[in-house]
Amino acid sequence: MLLSTVIAGATVRSPELWRFTLAKLGGASVLLAWERLRSRFSLEAAYSWWKRWERGQFGVRAVLARGRGPPRGELARQLVAAFGGEDPVGSFQLMEQRRWPG
Repeated sequence: MLLSTVIAGATVRSPELWRFTLAKLGGASVLLAWERLRSRFSLEAAYSWWKRWERGQFGVRAVLARGRGPPRGELARQLVAAFGGEDPVGSFQLMEQRRWPG
């Protein structure tokens, strides 16, 4: 399970990135969402992750649709429905045996 929290090319583990993503989707700016994490990594890492989230949505939706029909609504909700709310990015990587797209 520990390796599933590592996202290739990211310096922050998936649980932190998930909390950042939820804050950003909740209306916070990238700066505010990142500051809430109290991460030791740079703000550039936050902008990089947010771009990766946006780029990767198509690939994640394609995986979620496989055998289940097309996912509807916001991707974050679909991930929580499929993998639970604790760390759906890490769970996605563990269960699907593929790295987070983007």
